[in-house]
Parts: sequence; structure tokens; C-alpha cells
Amino acid sequence: MADQFDKDRLLKSLQAQRLMLEVTLEQLLPEDMLLVVEPGIMTVKDIVSHVNLWDQRGTVWLQEAARGETPTIPLPGKTWHDLDALNQEAYEAHKDDPLAEVLETFAALFPPLLEVVKTIPPEGFKRRFRYFNGDQDESISVARLVQWRYHHYLSHGQHIRNWMKGFV
Repeated sequence: MADQFDKDRLLKSLQAQRLMLEVTLEQLLPEDMLLVVEPGIMTVKDIVSHVNLWDQRGTVWLQEAARGETPTIPLPGKTWHDLDALNQEAYEAHKDDPLAEVLETFAALFPPLLEVVKTIPPEGFKRRFRYFNGDQDESISVARLVQWRYHHYLSHGQHIRNWMKGFV
């Protein structure tokens, strides 16, 4: 069940999935990260940029939740119905970023995310808050916000690993 959790388990899952993604990326040469993974569009670098953006947002949500505020999910004035447009805007804004910059950002974003999760007391993960989904109000726990982060690492890491099978 999404609302059941153990803080240590959440932290271990977050760290494990992040490490798996890092190990996946370490297997690639820089030139490999510029190859197209998604037909016609996304490179590994673009996927890492995408993860970076959502890590930044996820960290903000968790910081807001840790302060007892209601996170603005996904962004002020936006709903999950805007997800494709938000991702496309981010892609357009970052597609020309140098690989070294994208990887530096990737390395820099995880420590603050991990730190905010560590600062949330165990009872804080049970806290639920409501946000507007575009069609209706939704309810989510702070624990689920953490789960979103490690599921994001898992899904994109697996996506890259599946792609890697095609050229290894």
C-alpha cells in the first residue's frame, strides 16, 4: 500500500535506485550519452536533464512538505494534464546544454534531495495533503512523494539499460 512506509526503507530505496541509475550512466562513454534513445528525439543526456528537472521539483515539494506546507504539484497553475507540455518545454530549454553541465547538475541535485528526506521525522511521512489534479482534488502522502523520486530513477534507468542492450 502506498501509504505504508518505514523511513529507513524509503531512504534505502531512494539511495538504491539512484545508485542503480548512476551505475548505468557510468557504463556509458560521453559520446554514447549523445546518442538517440527515444526514436527521433531523446538522448541519454536529455533523459538525465529530464531527471534533473524533476529532482529539482521533487526537492522543492519535499522541502515544502517538511515545513508543513502544501506542495504545489506539479507547478503553480499547472496540473498533471500539463505533464507532456511541461516535459516538452524542459526538453526545448535544455536540449543544447553541454553534457558536462548536465552531469554536474545530476551529481549536485541528489544530496539536497536526500538531505530533506532525512530531515523529515517518521510521522511526517504519514502526512497527507490535497492538491488539484486538473479534474479533481487528489490526496497524497509525503512518503508517496519520496516514492515518486525513486520510481523515476528506476523507470529511466531501466529505459536506458534496455536501450544499451541494443548496442552492447
